[in-house]
Amino acid sequence: MCLLLVDEGSTASYTFRIMKTIVVVGLLACSGLAAAQSQSTSTADDREKAAVLSVVTRMFDAMATRDVQAYSALLVPEAMTIRVKVGPHGTEVPRFRSNADDIAKFAEGTDVWQERIWDPTVLVHSPLAIVWAPYDFHINGVFSHCGVDVFEFLKVGDAWRMSNASWTVETEKCPPSPLGPIKRQGGDRNRK
Repeated sequence: MCLLLVDEGSTASYTFRIMKTIVVVGLLACSGLAAAQSQSTSTADDREKAAVLSVVTRMFDAMATRDVQAYSALLVPEAMTIRVKVGPHGTEVPRFRSNADDIAKFAEGTDVWQERIWDPTVLVHSPLAIVWAPYDFHINGVFSHCGVDVFEFLKVGDAWRMSNASWTVETEKCPPSPLGPIKRQGGDRNRK
C-alpha cells in the first residue's frame, strides 16, 4: 500500500486531484463498457438459442405436415438418432439409426406426427448446441407417448442443423402436458 501526503495548496495537490478524477472517470467508463459487452454477449446468446429452438419448431412442423424435404434439410445426414424405450420392467435396448435412415423411414410413412416440448434447456457454445426438454407425442391426433428429448446441433455456415437426437419413449405415468390438449394443425406446438 502506498501513502501519498500532498500539501493542499501545492501544484502536486492539483495534479493529484486531476489524476484522481481521471482514474475515477476511467473506472466508470470501463465498468459501463463491461456491462455493455455483457449485455451484448447475452443478447447474442439469446439470438443463438432462439435460432436453435426455431430448428426444433420447424422440424416438428415438417413432421406434422409430412414435409420430407423440410425435415431432411434440418438434419445432418451422417449423424444418429437414439431411441430408448422405458417400460415397467426398466429400459429396453436402445435403438440406433442414422439420420439418413430416419429420413428414408419418414419419407415412407403416412401418419401425422405431432410432437411438443416445454420448458427447454438450451446450451450454446460456438458451433455446438444442445436442447433438453420433456415432450409428448401424438400420432394422427391421438396421444402415443411422452419422454425427454435431447437434441444436439451443429452450426453449418450460418444455419443450425440437428446432428444427433436421443429420446426416451415412455407410455406409462406420463404427466399431463402443461401445453394442454393437442391442436390438430396450426398454433404453437413447440413452446409454452
